[in-house]
Amino acid sequence: TTFSHDGEWAAFPIGSYSADEFTNRMIGFLRDAETQDRPFFAYLAFTQPHWPLQAHAAVTARYRSRYDDGPHELERDRRERMAALGFRVDTGDAALVEGEEWGSLTESMRQQAAREMEVYAAMVEEMDRNVGRVIAELRRTGDLENTVIIFMSDNGASGSSFAEVYSIYANLGADPAVLATLGSANATPSAIGAPDSFAVYGSQWAQASMAPFRLYKGFTNEGGIRSAAFVRGPGIQRGGISNSLLTVRDIYPTLLDLAGIAYPADNSDGAGRSWEPLLSGSSRDIRDADDIVAIGFNGRRMIARADGWKAVYSAPTARGLERGVAEWQLYDLTTDPSERRNLAQARPDILQALVARWAAYAEANNIRADIFGS
Repeated sequence: TTFSHDGEWAAFPIGSYSADEFTNRMIGFLRDAETQDRPFFAYLAFTQPHWPLQAHAAVTARYRSRYDDGPHELERDRRERMAALGFRVDTGDAALVEGEEWGSLTESMRQQAAREMEVYAAMVEEMDRNVGRVIAELRRTGDLENTVIIFMSDNGASGSSFAEVYSIYANLGADPAVLATLGSANATPSAIGAPDSFAVYGSQWAQASMAPFRLYKGFTNEGGIRSAAFVRGPGIQRGGISNSLLTVRDIYPTLLDLAGIAYPADNSDGAGRSWEPLLSGSSRDIRDADDIVAIGFNGRRMIARADGWKAVYSAPTARGLERGVAEWQLYDLTTDPSERRNLAQARPDILQALVARWAAYAEANNIRADIFGS
């Protein structure tokens, strides 16, 4: 990986942990801004908890044996806890995690898989600790209560297998000598997570990590596109949970709105909307019931309406179709956020209306039919 600083190539300090190093740089920028009497915009993008799974050994040790019961139990436990905390969750008995049963794996396979999840959890803790360092710096300068902070992930958990990751690097033209050593340090579970190791945690842990939602990164089901987000700052109500239809495209108009800068009104399908009415508590929604958000990615698509209806499709050529369905499906996210009950047969009127709007959206955005199927 290459890095740059102020337009110049920069060397990463070998031996440093990336979350620590990026946070050190961010705190340096904040201290520079402290000497200037003007607002600042700061963007901190961690690589944690993306693969390769690596964390400090002492942090990983805190999660030893935490995941020995496997992804099915983890997914079930998380759904039950989320329901108790007030989130909309289907707590039925049937787990959403698909794949080989934990009990059918060999002991060594279970040990390796559990270790991968332990390192993943440690990476989340490493990131959380560094977010805390940034918060502490803002508190020190007196800027914390005058700063709007948005924290979110870019997509659902990654369910890529090691073979898929290897293929990605090969297609990007990675050095064959480097590829030959990829994963060679993963010979034993205890080696996973070390600086020279390269591990992923696969589709089952990814599905459990996205509980209670279906599937994970790369899919346009909720597990692939619904990202946890937290917003805090002056004038923002605290302690609330929103189920409104929001998108990353809303962040830019939101920041402009909060800064008192005019943003051109655009009510077209998929346009960004300011979150200010939602954050201030003046409105529960920022979109009208008939407004939509649409996404197309890698042969998969979805279109969601602000009233809770969502249509989702995976094209026949989509990678990982064994975990998708090559036809339009319909879900009512207001009552079924886990996408368990396909209502395509029960409500063909709504499905047809959404598919028609997808077609208009695809045409307006030059989305090729040969990539996304019929």
